[in-house]
Amino acid sequence: MNNNNHKISIATLNCRGLKKTNNPKKRQQFIRYLRSSGFDILVLQETHANDETTIQQFNLQFQTKSSTWNRQTGIIAINNKYKINPIEAGIDDGRFILADILHNNDINSSPVCTILNIYGRIGTATNKSNFFRELLDTDNIHQILHNPITIQIALQKTRP
Repeated sequence: MNNNNHKISIATLNCRGLKKTNNPKKRQQFIRYLRSSGFDILVLQETHANDETTIQQFNLQFQTKSSTWNRQTGIIAINNKYKINPIEAGIDDGRFILADILHNNDINSSPVCTILNIYGRIGTATNKSNFFRELLDTDNIHQILHNPITIQIALQKTRP
């Protein structure tokens, strides 16, 4: 993460089955609404983007050139000024995506930010706890959370 001041608008939403809707017109209207909402980046959970055809359809409907998807989650650059650079995804076929957000016109720049999109397990408390333990044991996530720069930025944001 760098210290340059970038204003970026990010929204997160549980779509409750973006693909599953029985009414494709309604899904198109919903995606059009999200696209026109003014956010630069959308972070989505429960997308059901489990095949390449669905992913291509979502990218076309969102009119994006940069996104990353898995079965449960997705990160989309609505603003073409930004590019999604996936770092890692996984657990239970796609319960998280870790990605850097970069400026599209400056490939050599530091990330504007790093996003961790999580769609946790349901069920028992043990099931949920095991998921988050497994997530925190993921090497890339562990490194980011224990990076002195990440800690310093987090502390700055919590101070008045």
